[in-house]
Amino acid sequence: MAKRVLETFVSKGKYEDRTDSTIFVGCSMGSCGPHNERFLKWRGCKLADRILVPGSVGSFVKDPNRYEDIRFLSKAHDVKLILAIQHLRCAFYLDENNQLPVEIYERQMKDMGIWTQEVKLINPHTDIELYYQEPNQDERLAFRPLYR
Repeated sequence: MAKRVLETFVSKGKYEDRTDSTIFVGCSMGSCGPHNERFLKWRGCKLADRILVPGSVGSFVKDPNRYEDIRFLSKAHDVKLILAIQHLRCAFYLDENNQLPVEIYERQMKDMGIWTQEVKLINPHTDIELYYQEPNQDERLAFRPLYR
């Protein structure tokens, strides 16, 4: 068997040592990634810091130590806006609670409320926007605003 040779990848774009003063919190599910990137571009936040964890904000509610990431980035990058997204059929909730989809949505909304209160304690001057991702009638992913 031949040895696998690792090669250096060089990005085509120039590196920019700056951020949009924005944090994006979302689920780590790979199929959401390209849609999230298009959403961030549409929202004007291409250089947002990304925190991607299973369950999105639910992960913070389950493990309050995760709020340290928001605390650190808020100070280090002078964060003015935090965007958080939950999505339909998130396995984090199915696995943890074995609940039906309607109950999952209710739990996600409860977790978003708890998460928002905690983030406001960390940085009371930060704007927070919450969105819910779900396919629309033609199966394109819609980002429905929940809170601003």
